[in-house]
Amino acid sequence: MSSHSPVVHSPPKKAIIFLLEGVLLLDRKDTDPPASVMSWLSALRRYVKKNPGLETFLVTGHSVEHCRSLMEGTGLSSFFSEDRIWAVDEDYLSSRDPEDRSRYEEQCRADPYHRDDYFRQVKLMEWMEKGGVSPDQVVLVGHDYWSDGFYTRRFSKVDIAFVEGCLSSRGEPPSEKISGLWYVSRKFSDLKKIMEGKAPVPNYGPLDAFINITLSEQLFGGKGVPSLKLIVNPRKKDGELGDVVHLGE
Repeated sequence: MSSHSPVVHSPPKKAIIFLLEGVLLLDRKDTDPPASVMSWLSALRRYVKKNPGLETFLVTGHSVEHCRSLMEGTGLSSFFSEDRIWAVDEDYLSSRDPEDRSRYEEQCRADPYHRDDYFRQVKLMEWMEKGGVSPDQVVLVGHDYWSDGFYTRRFSKVDIAFVEGCLSSRGEPPSEKISGLWYVSRKFSDLKKIMEGKAPVPNYGPLDAFINITLSEQLFGGKGVPSLKLIVNPRKKDGELGDVVHLGE
């Protein structure tokens, strides 16, 4: 008789949100071929036609204008109508504190492609509240442990699926994978498991521990904090709590 507890699955998703930068727009560090994005989205589009209850969106911290310029010639606009592309617009900027807006505009003057990643959290929460959608019905397809796994998840509470081809920690390739999380390739079968509620519930405890340890080391020299090796574990059998959950296997 098995001593393992039955695997608890995450509920089916009603919305899948793709991050533009890194996930749909490949950078030089990405390990996947450019064609993988188009085949990935094409398979998703076919699936959505048969399952109209699923909504798909693209989100970015870039302004509407720069989002359009980044997407020009990529073919991405054929998969996302304008109302499904979330980018920094006047409605969002007018809702910000005047001092915050002034700081944002100053940063944009210095760097026209400056991103306001806080926009992602605000837009996600506004959309969920307006549509009566709970966070556990939404997945953000991202790649960075900090900006996606920590900041966006902290505010929005949505699940995060990390794309392995562009996996990063503060923009740099991580030295080790953090256990317990959803890792997906740019293959539709991985996303399908998540959308249909066939993926194990992710365990964000190791990620939160990693964040806390890193911050502690930076602020206090890491005194009194257990070693990071205790929470970045070698892979065990699929489905065990705390393991790396690679959905493609």
